Amino acid sequence: MNELKFRIKNIHSEDDKEVADSFNSYFSHLKSLNLKNEDALLKFFGYDFFHDGDIYDLKIFDGNRDVTFKIDALNIRTRESDSKDCEYVNTAFECVFRDVVWLTMEGKRVDALNDPLTDHGGLEFSYSEIDTLTEYIEHFKNNYRGSEVFVDDEPEFHSIIIRFTTPSGYYSGN
Repeated sequence: MNELKFRIKNIHSEDDKEVADSFNSYFSHLKSLNLKNEDALLKFFGYDFFHDGDIYDLKIFDGNRDVTFKIDALNIRTRESDSKDCEYVNTAFECVFRDVVWLTMEGKRVDALNDPLTDHGGLEFSYSEIDTLTEYIEHFKNNYRGSEVFVDDEPEFHSIIIRFTTPSGYYSGN
């Protein structure tokens, strides 16, 4: 099994109907989750909020338990208080994942001098899926609940697969 492959979204098909159907299936999956609409995981990663945003300052530390990166979200709509017109601006976000129990990344360097994981503008957010790695979520729920390694006594377990693009193609992490 390819861990880095999307489970529901079919972004590689050349058939537009097949792609649209897979996204509709994914949106049905999101509706079935017990996440509130204001939940950050759903809002920012469930619905690809960061699509086409530049990722930079990716850091993995504390034995792969904490992962952070910064991302410039494109086209955030703002409205001046005195105007009915909207303006689109880029807005920087910092994404922080704590108590990561499993991290897998796949990719390759562009060349010996350019590392897309550390160079600004080297990665771009493409798509993501949340809570589709159900077999892994169940494994961690069953084996880690109540463990002293977590900050929270009753942690919630979620999965996220993120597809990044680089100057030389795709880079995935989950």
